[in-house]
Amino acid sequence: MRLMIAVVMGVVLAGCATTQRPEYARASRGDMAMFVKTFEGALVSKTMEEFEQNEPRWWWPFSPRKVTAVYLKVTVANATDRRTFFSFSKDEEGVSELRQYNRELKKNDIVIMDLGYIDDKTDEEPFERITKKTP
Repeated sequence: MRLMIAVVMGVVLAGCATTQRPEYARASRGDMAMFVKTFEGALVSKTMEEFEQNEPRWWWPFSPRKVTAVYLKVTVANATDRRTFFSFSKDEEGVSELRQYNRELKKNDIVIMDLGYIDDKTDEEPFERITKKTP
């Protein structure tokens, strides 16, 4: 009896997992974009630090590999507020992106800070992307 109940429950759960949602229940990237928090203002300052970290290799822990990590901190101010944001990355793509922000952004540039879906409004908070606003 218990085996039969387990089999029936497995079939029901498998059916629920493969059932497609109706069209009205699907959310697109455009739908989710309206919930992204941003902060717009003039770039006051930026600081970038690069350093190397040793990470152990899973197959040979006695010979760690060196990984370059980048920490970027920016301060942005608008008419009502002045906030500091940061980002840290040690993967190759993220490091390249942070270096590009540091290279291309200049003081007093108008920027839009993409904070993701949460805006903590703390002294220093993480950002996902910086977009330079063009006139």
